[in-house]
Amino acid sequence: KCFVAAAGEEVIIPTSEMASLFLCSRAAVGTVARRSGVRTPCWCQTVQPKRFCSEKFVYPENVKYTQSHEWIRKENDMATMGITSFAQSQLGEIVYVEVDTGDRVLNAGDQVGCLEAVKTVSDILLPVAGSVVESNSKLQDDPKLINRDPYGEGWIAKVKLAPGSDGHFEELMSSGDYEKSVQ
Repeated sequence: KCFVAAAGEEVIIPTSEMASLFLCSRAAVGTVARRSGVRTPCWCQTVQPKRFCSEKFVYPENVKYTQSHEWIRKENDMATMGITSFAQSQLGEIVYVEVDTGDRVLNAGDQVGCLEAVKTVSDILLPVAGSVVESNSKLQDDPKLINRDPYGEGWIAKVKLAPGSDGHFEELMSSGDYEKSVQ
């Protein structure tokens, strides 16, 4: 959902949109009220209309998504997994990551670790059956990689897929379906 405002125009932004609000234009300067329905002036340095977007997340199409906000990218009999851009934005600054690796085969939905953010802790759930064979060692020194690049350098774990897990991949959400689920 986006709000468009010309220079000096007032905009109304509901409180529900405030959590992930950011300016799409570097040229715009504005203030935003914290209460629903309050008219808030938007001062722009140019006369071009500016967009204020409340939900601007990336959902790559080459991965599948879970209801619990994990993503997984299949690579032959292995897969790389992490959390979505939406999930990291809701958690806030991530300060610690713990992932259990081992030879045991886990079911889809089993906990494989946890993320600690400044204000909360969240479980990491396995999207498909398999065993976690590697965790991203870069996250030990820089867990904020998840905030900066959740689908790239901020991946969380590599998973050896269990036999027969192909069918479960088809049950996971596409990028379009996931995007609809978080709006």
